[in-house]
Amino acid sequence: MLKRVLLLLTILLSCFIVTVMAKSSIEKPVSFIAVSGYKKHHLLVAKFDGIVNKMNIHAGQVIDGTQLMFSIFPLDPTLTVQQEFTLSHNTLVAKTYVRQGDKVARYQKIAKLANKLDLFMVGHIHRQDTAPLFIGKPVTVSLDPDGTPFAIKGKVIAFEHSESGPNIGVRVEIDFDITNCLKDSRCVNFLKPGVLAKVSIDAGAKTTL
Repeated sequence: MLKRVLLLLTILLSCFIVTVMAKSSIEKPVSFIAVSGYKKHHLLVAKFDGIVNKMNIHAGQVIDGTQLMFSIFPLDPTLTVQQEFTLSHNTLVAKTYVRQGDKVARYQKIAKLANKLDLFMVGHIHRQDTAPLFIGKPVTVSLDPDGTPFAIKGKVIAFEHSESGPNIGVRVEIDFDITNCLKDSRCVNFLKPGVLAKVSIDAGAKTTL
């Protein structure tokens, strides 16, 4: 009789342990704050020593269509004038390094461009709060342009561990669908580099990174 009772207690205890482990393996949704930035920049440089004859752009300017951005007269008279035009829409001048009339050297930086719509989000989460991460993991990016949250679907495109510095944990890069944002003027005017957003990672089974 005693053996049966002990066997029953052992079975019940095993079931309890399995239930607790199953519950603990379910990860709660993880949210963190991320900041927006451009995925890539295009750097324009001087092709030779010369003088900046025209400088028609400035930092923060958005250019739609073809436009002469700047021209450089060469100091060597055997060379032709360098003229740089925009070739795509939604070109944003992220930074300019010279002014009209400046003397520049070969390969000196003139301007840095980016695609206004080519944005991504970067944030950090603590290792203990990490939901199962993998490339393509669905997320929701929540913007708040005027007090009314605006949700955009996105996905994880990269993540890496950071073992030192102010952001110890996991650095996560998020790509998001900007299509819905383009349909809403609030979102279009609000979404720019440096904007903070709340990113929510879907719940799932906990894994060790």
